[in-house]
Amino acid sequence: MTIVRLLHNLKVSYINEKCYSEALTAVELLVNLCPNDPYERRDRGFLLHPLDYTQVDYQYFIHKCPKDPATQILQAQLQQLSEQVPE
Repeated sequence: MTIVRLLHNLKVSYINEKCYSEALTAVELLVNLCPNDPYERRDRGFLLHPLDYTQVDYQYFIHKCPKDPATQILQAQLQQLSEQVPE
């Protein structure tokens, strides 16, 4: 699908330029177009961190891609976030 490729290229360009808010917009569109793509959902989580969002959901990616090397890192990150006590 051409629009998906265009949005993916935009996302990568924005990330390379550290324009995270714009990259997040592209990822949101990609998630809407491809809701079952775990990598786009993972990327949305990655982009939410530099924008100071505390609610990041990696569970879909972890469930769909258990053998991906990023899964262990994301599980540890989620564990660390759940252990943090709000001040």
